[in-house]
Amino acid sequence: MAAEAPTLNQPLFSRVGVHDGRRLLALPGVVAIVGVMITAAISFAILVGATPIAPNADTTWALIALNAVFVLFLIALVAREVRRIVMARRHGRAASRLHVRIVAMFALVAAIPAIMVAIIASITLDIGLDRWFEIRTKTIVNSSLSIADAYVQENARNLQGTTLSMAYDLDASRTLYGLDRTGFLDLMNKEAVGRGLAHAALIKPDGSFV
Repeated sequence: MAAEAPTLNQPLFSRVGVHDGRRLLALPGVVAIVGVMITAAISFAILVGATPIAPNADTTWALIALNAVFVLFLIALVAREVRRIVMARRHGRAASRLHVRIVAMFALVAAIPAIMVAIIASITLDIGLDRWFEIRTKTIVNSSLSIADAYVQENARNLQGTTLSMAYDLDASRTLYGLDRTGFLDLMNKEAVGRGLAHAALIKPDGSFV
C-alpha cells in the first residue's frame, strides 16, 4: 500500500504543474492588457492637457513609443498563442481542433460587432454630423465675410467723410495756397494729423501730385 501512494498522487501533481504553467503563460497577457489600458489613459490625459505635462512634440513621440511597445508586446503574445495552437494541431493533441474552433468563434464574435459599429458610425458621421458641421461652417464663414465686408464699408465711409471734410477746409484756404505755399502745406499736414490720416496730398485732374 505504501508503494502505491506515489502513483496515486503523481497525476495530481502533474495537473497542478499544468495549471501553474498555464497561469504563467497567461500572466504576460494580463500584464500587457493592464499596461495598455494604463498607458492609453495616461496618453489621453496628457494629450488633452489634463496633466501638468505639456503635450509638445517630444512628449507626443515618447507616448507613441511607449504605446507602440505595448502594442508590439500584445502582437507577440498573440503570435505565440497562434503558434502554440498550430503546433498542437500538427502534433495531433487532444482538443486541438476544438481549441481552434473556439478561438475562431471568439475572434468572429469580437470582430463582427466592431466592424458593424465602425461601418454604422462612419455612415452616421457622413450623413449626420458631417453635414451638420458643414452647415455650421458655411454659416460661420458667411457671417465672417459679412462682418468683414461691413467693416470695410464702414471704414470706407469714414475715410470718405474725413477726406471730403478736409477738402472743404483746404478749399476755403485756397487763397493761402497762392500767397504762401509753405504755410498751405503746413495747414494741410495739420489737417491730416488732426483727422488721423497717415498721408495727405493734393492731386491734379491728370492724376499727378501737386
